[in-house]
Amino acid sequence: MDLEKELNEHGVNVVCSKMDTIISVRIHGATGKRLVETLQLVDNFVASKVAKLAKSCEGKIYFDPCFGPNDADSTGMLALCKNGDVPYAKLHGSYEALIGGYIDVALSDLTGLCSEQIILKPDYAGYGDDPFAPKPGEQAGDGFWKRLLTYKRNGTLMGCSIQPDPKGNKNIVAEGSAGQGNVNLATEPQEEVTDVNQNDGTFFMSFDDWKARYTHFFAGIDFADEWCGLRVEGKWDETSNGGNTTKSTWINNPRYQLLVKERCHLYMSMSQHDPRGSAESGIFPIG
Repeated sequence: MDLEKELNEHGVNVVCSKMDTIISVRIHGATGKRLVETLQLVDNFVASKVAKLAKSCEGKIYFDPCFGPNDADSTGMLALCKNGDVPYAKLHGSYEALIGGYIDVALSDLTGLCSEQIILKPDYAGYGDDPFAPKPGEQAGDGFWKRLLTYKRNGTLMGCSIQPDPKGNKNIVAEGSAGQGNVNLATEPQEEVTDVNQNDGTFFMSFDDWKARYTHFFAGIDFADEWCGLRVEGKWDETSNGGNTTKSTWINNPRYQLLVKERCHLYMSMSQHDPRGSAESGIFPIG
């Protein structure tokens, strides 16, 4: 009997994918409750060991001939990027393929977390409701700023980008003193956060400027511990591809019933089978 079947007999279900592993436990009386308590203790024990290990490495630099730092690369990042891009290129088929895609996909590959992409500007593919639209009693962007603070508090990795204008407009016109070569920087607010002029790629801009210029926002969401998750499998195929609401076959689409018993925050995401790194070929159904 393999390990998975043995776990099922003990009331433990394991769902594995290339992204993560979900373990669900069916509680049966005192034995099941004791099992849950044991798993929680093991999780806390492993977390404490990792924290102690990370703390013991503070202030120390280790040399590794492949990935570690050296005199020319004190942080080791160049070596890491040099060795890390080879398998990643093989995973995507070629080096040229690495320039395609978006940051949220890379964050999901690197962390296994749930990826999110929000289109910030109209006219770009995938744009829906205005993410900065204010609620009653709020100003534009207040809700989005609260979301960023929540993501930061939970340790979520985030990124953003400015994509080319979909209309093909590439001319940039600089007006005012900046266009005449007179750029005034206010460094006081930056100094309250961190040292400036460290040549580390760090820069600051106001949230209003960020909203006005960036077109895409990405996140690899690390949900807080009090959140719970559920994964449901399904797919669109020859019999279940009902199309959108304008078609009479819409009722054939897969449907899932969700019962919410109290006010809560709900996050839903749809994923697709990832064929990279496998010998499988062909078109994979979404779901």
